[in-house]
Amino acid sequence: AFKEKINLFPAKKTYNINDTIWLTFTTTDKSLFDTISNQRLPTNGLEFNFRSILLPIHSTPPNFTNSYCKFILTNNIAPNYDTTQFYSMINFETGCDLQPFYNIKLGLVLKYTGIYLLNLSDVGTKFQPCANQTNPYLSSTLRFVSS
Repeated sequence: AFKEKINLFPAKKTYNINDTIWLTFTTTDKSLFDTISNQRLPTNGLEFNFRSILLPIHSTPPNFTNSYCKFILTNNIAPNYDTTQFYSMINFETGCDLQPFYNIKLGLVLKYTGIYLLNLSDVGTKFQPCANQTNPYLSSTLRFVSS
């Protein structure tokens, strides 16, 4: 069971339309914190799915069919988007790049007034091996928590 902290900035109680909320996750190497052994374990050669969901919970436009926010990625990642009247979501795989560390920077630009919940992972993320690699953590999951 891996768990990592993700930074949210600026950390505010209230945001305005067109504000950008940044989520960042960076490590000095390709290791993740294992909650069972209480240490960082190597995860190079593995990829995982990063997902962020913006859920409207109150005072949002009725019958809304467009995204509640604009997503901004700062690196060369090919994301998948999913938007319904119930949420706006982005997800992408990361880890099988040539970088010796993890570096995720995701921006959310709010488009509509309302009360929202930002969900970073409603289910644990599973690991997949990169090309020509093996996965030593077959039954492990990764959860992100805000710091």
